[in-house]
Parts: sequence; structure tokens; C-alpha cells
Amino acid sequence: MADIIWLNLLTLIFFMPAIGLFTLTVSAGLPVPLIILITWAASLLVGPAYTGLHYVLLKMVRDEEGYITKGFFKSFRENFRQSIALAAVVAFVTAVLAADLWLLTVPQAGSFPVMLRIPILVVTVYLFMVSLWIFPLEARFVNKVSKTLKNAFFMSILAFPRTLGMAVMTLLPVLLFWFFGLRLVPFLIMFGISGPAFVSALLYNKIFKRFEPEEEATSSDEEFVLAEDAEKSDNTAEEIGEDNVKSEEGGNGEDD
Repeated sequence: MADIIWLNLLTLIFFMPAIGLFTLTVSAGLPVPLIILITWAASLLVGPAYTGLHYVLLKMVRDEEGYITKGFFKSFRENFRQSIALAAVVAFVTAVLAADLWLLTVPQAGSFPVMLRIPILVVTVYLFMVSLWIFPLEARFVNKVSKTLKNAFFMSILAFPRTLGMAVMTLLPVLLFWFFGLRLVPFLIMFGISGPAFVSALLYNKIFKRFEPEEEATSSDEEFVLAEDAEKSDNTAEEIGEDNVKSEEGGNGEDD
């Protein structure tokens, strides 16, 4: 529990630049396009942070974790450039879809055809579910940006029930905040990001294992041969050791 809280705090650190710059640019009265651009650039740091988060959480699920902070920043550094690129893609698509959804809420959108509204909503929901796979895949597998995005689409369909569960868990803090408001802030600071991500790691762990190379199993015959060779090498080592002792004893006698 303490590790999950600490991971949540580590991830929140990389939300601070975007929040801080957004506040400063708004208070400075900068043009809206410039505010959006600066905030968008600062938000890209969230990509490497999410990659580091899922790297550590997957190890926790598999009981392989070591130092939490060290593992987080190790993955953060190693995947920094590619995670930034993936975060840029996610942020751009999010901005486009958010603009589309906003246009549907304005009064002028009353004449917008219903047959076009539904596809926009469906695409938004589906791309959100695809995005849940991007950074876990980046944390576990070595691929190019295009390949990681392609695999995220593939995984979201292959494991759709798990994808649905990951989506529900990710949206749960938002729904709770909607109903309980500021009273939930302490809980969100402790578990708002890493809690749902930990449950997601439990869900995608088995799927990832299907695509990881299996360790070579040793047959019983091979084990017998290996044991026989090991016994021979031990006997040879003992004989060499006895010869060395004898030669030393002989040498000492000659010196005396």
C-alpha cells in the first residue's frame, strides 16, 4: 500500500509543470492558443512518468519489484524519448476529440446530424480504451512508436473484456470526484493514478505473458547429463586440489 501511494506521488510530480504553466499563462493573460500550446508541451512529461509507473507496477504484480523509486526513474530515463513521442500522439488526438465534443455542446450544434454525433462518441470511447494499453506496452516491450500504437489497437480488441475493466477502473476516480467533490482530494492524491493502474496491471499481466518469450525448459535427460558433467568436474577439481597440496608439501619438504 505504501509503495502504491509513493508511486502515485512520483507520478503526480510530472503533472505539476503543466498545471503550473497553465496557471501562470492564464494569470498573465496570454492568448488562448499560446496557453494551450505551452500546457500541451508541458503535459508531455506525463508520458515517461506513466511508463515508469507501469514498469514498476508490473513488477509488483509479479513479485519482482526491487527499489520502487530507482525502478521508476530507470524506466523513465530509458523510455524518455519514445514515451514523449507517444504522449504527443495521445495529447494531439485528445485535443482533436475534445474539440469535437465541445462543438457538440454549443447551441449551434443543435442542427448537427445525430448520425455523425454517435460515431464521434464511439470513436472517442474506443480511442480512450486504446490509450490505456500504450504506456504499459512501452514499459514492457521494445518497439518503435508506430509498432507500439499498432499493438495497443491489437491488444484492446484481443483482450476486450480486460480493456473494459481497465477503462472502468481508470474512470472510477473521476466518477467518485464527480459525486464527492473536494472531500475526495486526499484519496486521489494517494491512490488516484497508481490505484487504478495497479488493478490494470493485474488485468494485462496474463495477456503480456502470452507474448513474452518463454524460458527454455530442461528435459529430464538433459538434467541427468548436466548433473553427470557437474559431478565429473567436481571430481577433477578435487584431484587438481590434491595435486596442488601434494606439490606444496613436497616443496616445503625440499626447502626444509
